[in-house]
Amino acid sequence: MIRRGIEAILLLMRTSSRTKAAATSGIVAIAAIALLAGCDSGAVDKQGAPAATVLHVGTADPSDRELAYFAEAVARTSQNRLWVEVDPTTYFSETPGGEGKLVDDLQAGKVDFGYIPSRDWAAVGDPGFRAVQAPFLISTTAAATALARSPLAGELLSGLDSRGAVGLGLVPGKARRLIAPSPITTVGDLAGMTVRINDNTQAAQLMSAWGSTPRQGISAAQTSTDLASGGLDAVETAPSYAASNHYHRSAPYLSSFGMFPKLQVLVAGKGAWDGLDEADQLAVRQAAADSVSHAALDVPTQEDSELSQLCANGMVIVQPELAVLADLTARANAAQPTDSPTRQVMDKISATVSGTGAKTLAGPVPSACPVASTAEEAQWLHEAAGRAATAGQVTNEASPPAFSR
Repeated sequence: MIRRGIEAILLLMRTSSRTKAAATSGIVAIAAIALLAGCDSGAVDKQGAPAATVLHVGTADPSDRELAYFAEAVARTSQNRLWVEVDPTTYFSETPGGEGKLVDDLQAGKVDFGYIPSRDWAAVGDPGFRAVQAPFLISTTAAATALARSPLAGELLSGLDSRGAVGLGLVPGKARRLIAPSPITTVGDLAGMTVRINDNTQAAQLMSAWGSTPRQGISAAQTSTDLASGGLDAVETAPSYAASNHYHRSAPYLSSFGMFPKLQVLVAGKGAWDGLDEADQLAVRQAAADSVSHAALDVPTQEDSELSQLCANGMVIVQPELAVLADLTARANAAQPTDSPTRQVMDKISATVSGTGAKTLAGPVPSACPVASTAEEAQWLHEAAGRAATAGQVTNEASPPAFSR
């Protein structure tokens, strides 16, 4: 599956609304062209230099900025011996059934490399990643970053060996939250809600434990439509997707807390990995390590920017009282994994990774973002932001009244 004889390889990008928004914000991604078929390992380019080896990468999110960084890092660390080509459609999360088949296709050798959400390894029963996806264990962006940079990350990745895969790195992302048309300030608010989630059993179990109905298998576009029409009551998402898919237009209330981490697993299929020589393997491992280090700094900066953008458009961050968060986590116990291998990894994560457990804040709150702890306060702040925008004001028209807490 590793192909040679390439004149120019550029990073492919999907053509969705989410991609267009990402491109506007400066994510580097370009289309791959000019493949020369039928070449072997001795192929050369037009100047007689050895042609690059192409690493074909499957992913659910082709426009991910950290994946773009990895592609650039591979070219740099290999001195352009290796180039990354990303498949923009086959495994795209908006392609029906696409994301769900990526793990199987990687193991079967149908794709060389993967940039795969940790939830997908959990879905195929890997106990390490089932532990990672346990509700409220890794609930902040900082905790996901701490895990990705800890020795435990290597143990999680080595566990993929038995699945015909070579783990290369855990790339941290932004914690998954709830965004809704109405403020969620108590567990009772969640009862009876229909919540759109990523296709994932553990997320579905959590929603059911809260008395909500999980809804899976719908696109981002359909999610936006259903939020506007009342067909959905909330969405499990991250700030970047809330902004790029415009969820905040119908759902201006974002939970301050996170439930799950967003982690991407950089991984190679065994056959593709064995097809690389030692120097190229070392270059790819270095690129993966560089990508993790880059994400650790880049992701929090992006989260701050995305939250600021959302708040500038009327979003309010809803921060429940500590007693409410305790109630949410207590009810989440019904959705926690119970098998011994997974529980052992969960205990190890709790003991060795800083910042684990339920937290009121999934990440720092930008100074521009209004924060409310009651539904009345949240609604007032959102309405005040709307009035200020209409009047062309920069700040709220007045201080909020003294709300009961």
